[in-house]
Amino acid sequence: MPTPRAASRPTSALRSGHLLSICCAVFAGFAAEAFDARDAGAQYFTVINNGLAPPNPDNVIDATFAYDVRVVVRNVDCPPESATSEIDPCPSPGAPTRAEIVAGAALGGGSASPTNRLAENAALDSSVITMSGGSVGGLSARDSGRITVTGGYIIVCKAFDDSTITLVDGEVGGYLEARDDATVVVRGGSVGIPGNHGVTTSSSVPVIVSGGSPEVLDEFGAARVVPSYILEGTNFAINGVPADYGDYRDTWGTITGTWASGESFSVLIYATYFRLAPPAVAVPALSMLPALGLAAALLAIGAASIHLRCSA
Repeated sequence: MPTPRAASRPTSALRSGHLLSICCAVFAGFAAEAFDARDAGAQYFTVINNGLAPPNPDNVIDATFAYDVRVVVRNVDCPPESATSEIDPCPSPGAPTRAEIVAGAALGGGSASPTNRLAENAALDSSVITMSGGSVGGLSARDSGRITVTGGYIIVCKAFDDSTITLVDGEVGGYLEARDDATVVVRGGSVGIPGNHGVTTSSSVPVIVSGGSPEVLDEFGAARVVPSYILEGTNFAINGVPADYGDYRDTWGTITGTWASGESFSVLIYATYFRLAPPAVAVPALSMLPALGLAAALLAIGAASIHLRCSA
């Protein structure tokens, strides 16, 4: 396991002192002062790239960061950030790093774009962020990074490249966006405010929505060759008219139905191509096969293969 570099910021915001570096155009001896220099007009990055996974030992973010500091989670051996709009490349990433954002955390940031990354806190390379509490202004996944949200509040959350964001619970007050070849899965939580914002996508991968309370499902970009959205549930209706499972094109309005949890929902959709599907069938774990018996297990797997979605 790699040896973490010395912390260069106050340790109260990150338990166990696993903060690796703050990249800024000052001498190392002035790093702490630069961290809190809100009038400096510069961008500073807190980089976590030690590969350590919660909970033992932990990379747990549970306190307030200065408004102009962004937390970036990177693989081992990847470089720290520079105070520019470009993320420093990592041609030979080591093991992924895992970090947790928990209750008490307060991170700044806002809307990020493919070319301007200064506004975001991010999971890069193949590193992982889990969020169970706290608040974040802008949170993004890039490269093949992964973010799982089970609680807390985010203003803007975006997935780029081949990354994955899964919303299980919590609140995204602005919008949740998928770009490039990113995967976004909404299993719970809320996205947007009534009549405004919500989930939006230009990704080549359909956004899976199987729970929660998204206000709007929208799309942008090139003409769709795959569905923008796959909604998994039962009792679907479009604009009050019962709707069968299947693909729908150039159909806009309000979709209502019932998620697999039994919760009813209503969402506005503005998508040129979407799909209504039954809830995904869970495949039994390999450890359950002896208890099920081979024949029963094969039947279960065969049934599940009709509509199967795997996740790591």
